[in-house]
Amino acid sequence: MVSGGREIFAGELGKVDKVRQNDSGSCVLPILEGHWQNGIDAAQKIKGNYGWGEIMISRDVMVTNKTGMHARPASDFAAVAGKFKSNITVYNKAGKKANGKSLINILVLGITKDSTITITAEGEDEAEAIEHLVKLVESKFGEE
Repeated sequence: MVSGGREIFAGELGKVDKVRQNDSGSCVLPILEGHWQNGIDAAQKIKGNYGWGEIMISRDVMVTNKTGMHARPASDFAAVAGKFKSNITVYNKAGKKANGKSLINILVLGITKDSTITITAEGEDEAEAIEHLVKLVESKFGEE
């Protein structure tokens, strides 16, 4: 989902998928489900080994509640995201992005049932932010 930059395989550094360096020099790290701490450890190694700047954590999650991210789930998502200092971005399956702390921006993405979204976080509490937001989506926003 990140444009430009170079891509490396980081499997030997931890349980991560592929790491991309975006145009601004941030390292985008998609962490595989079930390997959270290994992924965080890998991020630190990648930063040191490749001299990349900031690390941005990314996680894909499927929206499975019946109505997708309509007003209430989007509001809940923005409220949880707003509790963190990190910048939160949500990408829909078409690659369109939105500020994860903005209800209106999330609604514009048109996220429906069974859509996979990508959540990225960059900042001092990025790991905790991603963990909470993924749990919220996986819980079907408490709707079912």
